[in-house]
Amino acid sequence: MSESLIGMVQISFMFPEGSPLKKEINHVVRRLKQFGILDYEYRKQIANATECLKPISAQIGGNDLRPLDLGDFYGVFMLYGAGLFLAFLVFMTEVVASHTEKSKRKNETTE
Repeated sequence: MSESLIGMVQISFMFPEGSPLKKEINHVVRRLKQFGILDYEYRKQIANATECLKPISAQIGGNDLRPLDLGDFYGVFMLYGAGLFLAFLVFMTEVVASHTEKSKRKNETTE
């Protein structure tokens, strides 16, 4: 979609035939349009649609592919290191617990 197409917004209200409100509403809508309030509100509602405003030619070749750097893997390395540290901590706890249990048994049998 191009910018020229976005600018062609139609606003319409439906009234019964011969309604006295038609002239009043036309006057209000015309004034809102002249002051740019309708365009402002419309653009505020589509603020996140900037990709649609780009020309089609700009969207075709817009791939930003790049080779992976070492910085891309820092999170994975930190997770791996934390897992290794936790596994080592559990292993050492088991070794110490086993050693204290064996020393208690040894003290009980010698007494």
